[in-house]
Amino acid sequence: MYEQLLQAMNMTWRLFFRRLFTYCDSFFDVKRLDVALDDRNIIPYFTVKQLIRKCEQGMFYSNRRKHDIYESGFQGTRRSRTLYIGKRKSDLMFRIYDKDMETASEKRVAVEEIGSWKRLEMEFKRMLAHNLVKMIAYEENSLEELIRGIVKEELTFYTDSTCKTIWQPWERYLGKISPIKIPRVYEVTGLLNTEQWLIHGGGLAGVKAFQFLAENSALGHLQDLEQVKEETELSRSLAKKIADHLTEIKRTDLLPKIYAMTKKENSEKKSRKTPPLSST
Repeated sequence: MYEQLLQAMNMTWRLFFRRLFTYCDSFFDVKRLDVALDDRNIIPYFTVKQLIRKCEQGMFYSNRRKHDIYESGFQGTRRSRTLYIGKRKSDLMFRIYDKDMETASEKRVAVEEIGSWKRLEMEFKRMLAHNLVKMIAYEENSLEELIRGIVKEELTFYTDSTCKTIWQPWERYLGKISPIKIPRVYEVTGLLNTEQWLIHGGGLAGVKAFQFLAENSALGHLQDLEQVKEETELSRSLAKKIADHLTEIKRTDLLPKIYAMTKKENSEKKSRKTPPLSST
C-alpha cells in the first residue's frame, strides 16, 4: 500500500525519508521499522528447519542474542515454524519463517501454488530504527544492500559449534556485501550536508534572487555575484569535502584543479587576524 502511494507521488523511500528529515527532523522520532529479505528461488539458500537446527546446536552468533521457536498448525499434520533471534522488546530482533506457508494459509491454496518463499525480517526499535531511516535517506547503498550488510554484521551461521567457519549457504545468501553497523549517532556529513543546506537552507534561493536583480539591472549598491564568484576561493574544509567526493567517484583527475581553487593556509590565517588599531 505504501509503495503504491509513493509511486503515485513519483517518490522513492529515499527521497521521502530525506524530505522528512530535511523539513521535520526536530519534530519526530522513528520508533519502529521492519525490513525484510525474500528468497524466492525454486531451490532456497536454506530452509527454516536448517537454521533452527543450527541454533539448537550452537552454530550461530548474534551479539549474545538468544533464539526462540514458535510453532503453529498449517495443513493437516504439517506444521509451520518461525525462528526468532533476539527479544521482542530489544532494539533488534530477527524473524525467519516460511512465507510460502503463511501465504498459502491466507489464500487457502496449496503451498505448491505459491512457490518457495523464505523470508528474513528484521524489527528495529528506538534509536536503531531512527538511525537506519537516516541511512536509507542519505547513504549511497540501496535498501537491499543496507539490509544485507546489517544482517552480515549482526547474524552469522557457522558450519559447526566452534563458530570459526561461516556456513557456505549463509555466505552465498548474503553475497559479497561488506558488514554494515548502524551507528548510535548518525550525522549527515560531507558534500551531502552542503547540498542539503544549499537546497533547503536558502542558499540557492538567495543566489537566484541576486541573479534576477543583476539580469534586470536592479542591483543598486549590491555586488554582482557572478563577478564575486570568479574571485572566490574554496575554504580548506569545503575543498576536503570535494576531494573526498571526487576520490569516492574515482575522479581524482580533478583534484589539482580543486587545490588550485583552494584558499591557501597563510591567507586564511591572515584573514582571521584582527587588524591593528590605527593611532591618531
